[in-house]
Amino acid sequence: MNKPFIHPTSVVDDSAVVTKSVPDYALVAGNPSRQIGWISHNSHRLEFDSEGKAQCPESGIRYRLINNQVYAE
Repeated sequence: MNKPFIHPTSVVDDSAVVTKSVPDYALVAGNPSRQIGWISHNSHRLEFDSEGKAQCPESGIRYRLINNQVYAE
């Protein structure tokens, strides 16, 4: 059985029980853990528009959501 991998750009709640790999920029919580959103490099929640675009309010970095994966532009 493979161990779950937590990407370094992810944020995991301290009470979460991770049973699956956590993708880049994902925010997970719960037991078992569930993804509850997306976060920026600066740990701000990302709100994607209908075109799959979001921007960090602190750094101004833009992000794209494509096929349930987030990419920094």
